Parts: sequence; structure tokens; C-alpha cells
Amino acid sequence: PSGRLPGRNLDKDINDICDGNGRHNCQIEHGINGKITGGRYINGLGDGIQIRDRAPPDAGISENIQVTGVCIKNNTSNGVTMLNAKNVSITNNTVYKNGGSPISVTGGSGNTISPNNTTMNC
Repeated sequence: PSGRLPGRNLDKDINDICDGNGRHNCQIEHGINGKITGGRYINGLGDGIQIRDRAPPDAGISENIQVTGVCIKNNTSNGVTMLNAKNVSITNNTVYKNGGSPISVTGGSGNTISPNNTTMNC
């Protein structure tokens, strides 16, 4: 499966699309109403999970996404990156030993980020 999710209404468990077995990072671009529960996003090139907007001509934001109970470790960039996302919940995850920040947020609104474990291995 591809690690990239182009937009629109996901309305499902994203784990079915992002395999989370360490071969791919998961990128959600202009996706709405989805969730990532459980799984492992490890040893990836780039971010473990990236939730972002989409540039014109098909511009749109990612919103109403939940990420919970996930192991995100040893990725070359950030554990989780949110770019201009809205109403995203990043809770109860283990985000450990990534190349950049455990969780990086740029822009967006209404996001919840807590509690997440950033000190113990998963």
C-alpha cells in the first residue's frame, strides 16, 4: 500500500491504507474524518506520520483526524508533523528517538496534543 493519502473524506480507520510496518511513512494530505489507532510507524525516511494541507489548485486542509495508541520511532525527521491541520487529536502515543521533534505543529487550529510518551521506547 501507498503511504500517501490524498484528500477528501476518509471516514475510516487509516490503518487500512497506511501499512505502518516501517516500509512507508504515512502522509495524510487534505484528509478529513479519519483515525490512526495502534500500529507502528518506524525506521521511515522522513516523518513517521505527516498530516498536512494541500496546495492549490486542489487546496484544502486536513481536519478531524485522530492518532492514538501508535508507536512512532526511529524516523529520519519528526515523529509526527502537522502542517495547517485543524481539529487533529494526537493522544496516548509513544513518539521516541526520531531525527527531529517528537511532534511538530505549524499553523492550524483546534488541535489536541496530550498526553504522549516521548521518553520510553515502544
